[in-house]
Amino acid sequence: MIELFYADTPNGKKISIMLEEIKYPYKITLVALKEGD
Repeated sequence: MIELFYADTPNGKKISIMLEEIKYPYKITLVALKEGD
């Protein structure tokens, strides 16, 4: 399992879609770019 540091951006969505399509186990950690995370 990998940890996906996810921001609600087009590139973040691409990676999460790819992981779903290949059925790779992952955990999402949300990153708020506007808050400086």
